[in-house]
Amino acid sequence: MSERTDSWAKGGMRLSGAIRIGAMMHEQGFGLGIEMNPDGTVKATCALGAAKTAMGYNHGEMANEFGLYDYVWHPIRQQPMTRGQVIADLNDGYRWTRNQIADWVEQEENKEIERHERAVKEEREFQDRIAREQRERSSQ
Repeated sequence: MSERTDSWAKGGMRLSGAIRIGAMMHEQGFGLGIEMNPDGTVKATCALGAAKTAMGYNHGEMANEFGLYDYVWHPIRQQPMTRGQVIADLNDGYRWTRNQIADWVEQEENKEIERHERAVKEEREFQDRIAREQRERSSQ
């Protein structure tokens, strides 16, 4: 199990959930991850900034935990980009709401889980076949 899917299986926070929670905390911002008020409180967040705020991360943390450097297919440009680039582009370039972005991220997370579950099943079937063949050879 990948570190990410293992975390999800144990009830860990998904990026899609963190974006949704963070979106409820502050207004949406564009161009900056987290926009601050003069008093040091958060004024606005982009989709990634919302996730960071919800998770209690400082600006610049969390990239590997949520696979932001993994390549995915951009839903509008129809080209491969890193997950983080797609999220930033949907937020800043296409002005998707953070909940729309979270919906897209959730679809990508579900695809990752399905691929992982399929790989685990195939590995289990392979191991079972090997064990069965070894038993058959030893009984001859």
